Amino acid sequence: MKRRFNYTERKRITQNRLSVRIVRGDGEKASFDASVDLQDMELPDEASVYLEAYHQHELARYKYGKVETPAPEGDNDLSDLARYENLLFRILIVDESGKNGLLLASAEKIQPVDAGRGRLYRKSILPVDFQDLGRQVWTLAYDDDSPVLRVNINIPNIRSVAKTDPRFFIHIYPAVVREVLTHMIFIDGVDDPEEPELDWHKDWLSFAEQVNPNINPPGTFNRNQQGFDSTEVAGWIDQVVNEFCASRGGEWRKYIGLEEGS
Repeated sequence: MKRRFNYTERKRITQNRLSVRIVRGDGEKASFDASVDLQDMELPDEASVYLEAYHQHELARYKYGKVETPAPEGDNDLSDLARYENLLFRILIVDESGKNGLLLASAEKIQPVDAGRGRLYRKSILPVDFQDLGRQVWTLAYDDDSPVLRVNINIPNIRSVAKTDPRFFIHIYPAVVREVLTHMIFIDGVDDPEEPELDWHKDWLSFAEQVNPNINPPGTFNRNQQGFDSTEVAGWIDQVVNEFCASRGGEWRKYIGLEEGS
């Protein structure tokens, strides 16, 4: 059972005092290591240090020693978290001498570095989860943060297939792009293309503009506004999908080679 923390009167830890690297091992297993600098913050030496990895409703907490000598106290495994590419981290300094932990200091929204590439993770507009989907190959789930592509974990070697097999890209991703844009406009609705209510709408409109920069978008994406033309919007989605496919020439050439050799 996790201790409850009192969040009153806490100090702010600047983000440059914590750096986090995500380390990917064999397969999809990932862990992290962290460097913590709490010197000169006038915090009790015996106060406890916790790191938390989080994304939306997912959260994992890790004990990281004491203020005097911050260090991991266990395995910093991230495998229980579905999408480590979109994780953020926070640090909590807690006085646990009383019945309830008293939060003394904290820092939020620490972006991790990809240890293999030496740079910050870029937020994915389409995170991928692997789940038991029965006899479906894939499906999409939607939340306030972004659509999530769910792929059936029961398919042999599916994690590798989803990353490297050109047939996966050619058969699945164009359909995903079409479904996401259709859902965004015809189901959610986009009141203001410049400042959409949902961040993921803005991300996907930016993506559509990048793959289709020479085609003007429809006058409005708001199905409740005068001038909304469903035929025009559907045609624009077709154009985005076509341009997306055109941009994946490498996968297409590999796909054609596989088909000719089968």
